[in-house]
Amino acid sequence: MVAMIPKPTRVKSPANIKAARKPYCEYCGMWGYTESHHVTSRGAGGGDEMENLISLCTGPGTRDCHGRAQRYEIGRESLREIVRRRDGAY
Repeated sequence: MVAMIPKPTRVKSPANIKAARKPYCEYCGMWGYTESHHVTSRGAGGGDEMENLISLCTGPGTRDCHGRAQRYEIGRESLREIVRRRDGAY
């Protein structure tokens, strides 16, 4: 029998998701409708910690950075860089 590595428990916080949402896109700077995006996806074990959330524009009349990030047209490292600067990590 092979020992299974336990999957880490994902942090779930609707309050953090709401708090991470800003009135502008943190990637392109466009003001308007945004959604919170998980830099490391929930399916990959990414939780709702603030350092894993970024506010990205979505919908008609925007650059749809949220859709582009979900299609990996915007790299995770670019998003992590923005989050690190936003959170004052350096």
